[in-house]
Amino acid sequence: MRMRKKVIIIVAAMTVSIFLVLNGIASTVILRSFAALEEQRTNEDTKRTTAALSNEIADVSSKVTDWAFWDDTYVFVQSRNESYIGSNLDDAVFANLRLSLMLFINKSGQIVYGKAFDLSNNTETTLPQGISDGMASESSLWNHTTTESKTEGILSLPQETLIFSSKPILTSGEEGPIMGALIMGRYIDTTEIVYLSDSLHLPLAVRRFNDVQAQSDFQIARSSLSSSAPIFVRPLNGDFVGGYALVNDVFSNPALILRIDLSRDFYKQGVTTVNFFIAMVAVLCIVFGATLIILLEKGMLIPLSKLTMAVREIGMRESSANSISRFGSDETSILAEAIKDAISQRLAAIEELAGMVGHDLRNPLAGINGAVYYLRTKYESKMDAKGKEMLKIIEDDIAYSDKIVNDLLEYSRTIKLEYVDTTAKALIKESLSIMNIPKNIELNDLTKDETELTVDADKMKRVVVNLIKNAVEAMPQGGSLTIRSMKIDNGVKLILSDTGNGMARETLNKIGSPLFTTKAKGMGFGLSISKRLIEAHGGSISFESIPGKGTTVTIFIPTRVKAETKDEIWVELPARMA
Repeated sequence: MRMRKKVIIIVAAMTVSIFLVLNGIASTVILRSFAALEEQRTNEDTKRTTAALSNEIADVSSKVTDWAFWDDTYVFVQSRNESYIGSNLDDAVFANLRLSLMLFINKSGQIVYGKAFDLSNNTETTLPQGISDGMASESSLWNHTTTESKTEGILSLPQETLIFSSKPILTSGEEGPIMGALIMGRYIDTTEIVYLSDSLHLPLAVRRFNDVQAQSDFQIARSSLSSSAPIFVRPLNGDFVGGYALVNDVFSNPALILRIDLSRDFYKQGVTTVNFFIAMVAVLCIVFGATLIILLEKGMLIPLSKLTMAVREIGMRESSANSISRFGSDETSILAEAIKDAISQRLAAIEELAGMVGHDLRNPLAGINGAVYYLRTKYESKMDAKGKEMLKIIEDDIAYSDKIVNDLLEYSRTIKLEYVDTTAKALIKESLSIMNIPKNIELNDLTKDETELTVDADKMKRVVVNLIKNAVEAMPQGGSLTIRSMKIDNGVKLILSDTGNGMARETLNKIGSPLFTTKAKGMGFGLSISKRLIEAHGGSISFESIPGKGTTVTIFIPTRVKAETKDEIWVELPARMA
């Protein structure tokens, strides 16, 4: 595929990806923010509804105070004089006070007088069903033991739900002894709901909590409401959202579900904003993609084509016709082939140079090592601590120099592979057996016996030991190293993850290159040799790292047919150019 076509495909894919990502962000983050604002507003208005209901309870309570702490009431509850009823308990009083119920109860718990009133029709009605039984079964509603006592809230009756307040009957001076209780109530009926709705300027609906015939949205809300979550918000449709509130009765049992209906103005504005944003992003992505293709065409593709032709000409002058045939149709492939041929010469020279350097350096190193051995055996007992330290330094530097020579020779030497069957578990176990892992490193070997490998075991152990050593050195203060194996369709993956210092992107781009190292000492051949050994098996190695968090190394070894495992495989350096 030509580079120009690749660029167009990549830019198109990138542009579409940007559009999809921004579209997803707009649809989730932005729209979710507007939905959150809608929910917050609904929550606040729902709380206003419950506060309005509390105000109604307080209103009834204040009226009870006016009547219960009154000498006339104090006398009435004892004598039940008719003049009190005629003067104070006519229909107009109930209408003016917006009361649906008055109960005068003596200190024995008997109802001295009770009257119910229909505020919607302004007529007297019968006392609600179960009111007498309720007074008898729940003495807390009327049995006040102190002058400051009161009981008020929501009372659920068989057919009605009542806002009520109950206080002890005292003298006008608020003194006892207590002669009973006065209960006033206001039905939560259509009239009361309309009154609350008008005062709140909000559509309000009320259902009893245990009403099995309530609409489906109330049924859903009932399953979501509780004492710990007394408010629930749910969209009713595209135009309205419902705010539901749980109201408990005076005995802390669920009594009512209130619902307010609010227009989804915030959410609709969010949808409009998101649609506009998506349209603008689409236009910008198209403009961005087209501009990028034009800039890449003029700034990269045309110059790259010219450079490729120049490299091709150089290769044709210095290479045979056979080497020219290796070039592909992709400009980068052509450039890679040309550069690879040029590098082959350098690698061949390095191979010769490594052999000469190894031979020339090992002789003096052997001589120095022999001299140190003589000094140690002959004069060590006569040396002071400083002298012994100097001998140790010389020996260490000899060993280090010898390692450099060995690494150089190993890197430039032809690789011979002798395949055997093993498993990832066995390979890691054998590698760890020849290592000393510090105590401050937590090692997690999660490899599996099921992940079978056909490799040169000795050379792969060298790779694993080198990678584990690097991981340990990256965690001077301690950490954890996890080794995993994974069977995939065409091979096996070994994954080593540490929690060490990590590497910057610039380091990752150079890792595995010869003569590159991040250590204070060393030539950087360790990973280079490991990379060659892995590639000799037909595999690959990759690195992922986050500075300060750790590094993950992934080794891929392809599946090898078992019938081939007895063969000896030689992997040579690129052929030297003539």
